[in-house]
Amino acid sequence: MKDKKILVVDDVKDWRDQLRSILKRSGYTVDTAKNYSEALEKIKYGQAELVIVDLRLDPVDENNRDGMKLLEILEKKRINALVLSGYGTSSLMEQAKLMQAVGFLKKNISLNKLKEVVKVIFAEIKKRDLNRAVETRKFYRGEIVGYPPEAAGYPLQESLTQKIEQLVK
Repeated sequence: MKDKKILVVDDVKDWRDQLRSILKRSGYTVDTAKNYSEALEKIKYGQAELVIVDLRLDPVDENNRDGMKLLEILEKKRINALVLSGYGTSSLMEQAKLMQAVGFLKKNISLNKLKEVVKVIFAEIKKRDLNRAVETRKFYRGEIVGYPPEAAGYPLQESLTQKIEQLVK
């Protein structure tokens, strides 16, 4: 799993460090960013398959929603994102969904449930990678043109929404 790369974006150092530690122990390669600009830089040069994003990325500004701006960038770059925030209103959840966030979790989730959610996300990525390999062989043999949705690496939202909701109940 070392090739599975995650970027954790959160303004709270203790939370970033805890997430990094638990995800690394689960076998993932984990990088962190403390704010929007640092996250942009790491996305620009990194290869994260999943970005875990907090919505508020400024510890002193209660109204900061740089995480939503980051979701817009991730959507444009077709990078899967999971929102993990203590500020989840139904309006923000709906906006995140429109920007193809794989899920929206509240920070009161247990770390074991969070690990399960990440595991499910990477299982879906692996499944799609395998489907894409099969479809690529068909393409080169002249049997098909293009990929079906189940072979696309992005967005994962449709196939994972129900699974994630069941996990966090």
